[in-house]
Amino acid sequence: MNLYNSAVADYNDGVNNYNDFVQYRNKQFMPIKSDPEIQHQIDSARNKLNVAKTKLGQIANPDATMIAMMMQLDKSVDDVAIRVKEQQDWLKIYFSKGKSGRKGTFKKITWFGIPLN
Repeated sequence: MNLYNSAVADYNDGVNNYNDFVQYRNKQFMPIKSDPEIQHQIDSARNKLNVAKTKLGQIANPDATMIAMMMQLDKSVDDVAIRVKEQQDWLKIYFSKGKSGRKGTFKKITWFGIPLN
């Protein structure tokens, strides 16, 4: 149970890191941070999700209730990981632009169809 709870905490941290990145992106990266700092924001979300998945994989001999909880958490991690990957891919495009071209890369971001900006 402790390992599962730790995985949940890592998942929550990953979601919070993702949300922080999205909020910062919605502000069109204001106040200004360096490119590595921006990259670190989204990478830290991915890292926390990976840690959560690893911990789930380390749980030995779970009972039926634990298996159900693990499956739900695993699905939740996968869902957020897809969103994180989308942001990482967008960030690569953003970083490939010159300073003047970066403004044009901002557009609406949605979370399961709900606009976030």
